[in-house]
Amino acid sequence: MIDSFRNIAKTIEPLKPLAVAVGLLCLIVVIVTVLTSETPEGDRYLIPAAVGLLWSLSSYVFIGYFASVPEKTRASQGLLQRMKGRLHRGWYWFVALAFTATTLAAAFMSYRLVSIWLGEHLG
Repeated sequence: MIDSFRNIAKTIEPLKPLAVAVGLLCLIVVIVTVLTSETPEGDRYLIPAAVGLLWSLSSYVFIGYFASVPEKTRASQGLLQRMKGRLHRGWYWFVALAFTATTLAAAFMSYRLVSIWLGEHLG
């Protein structure tokens, strides 16, 4: 799994600046909306901006963290180096499982927020 994450992160690494730009834009929209909105109509773009901020932050963290997953240890390495490499990769496994769980939670939260937003503004 972590090797797949590394391959995906390295493939989409050129999109890291886009994730930052989208995240900053969404953050600006959230801040401006919270500070200036006085009516529910003024909050129209708060939910989409919050969802966009959540996913751009998640993308940035995914690319930044999983692009540096270490290679598997080789049998030709010494015992201490193999143990150190396995512990290091073990940490990435733990983070990958936590990241997967938080991504599922973010997907559920995004679905709920977008459905509420669409219900309020289109229904």
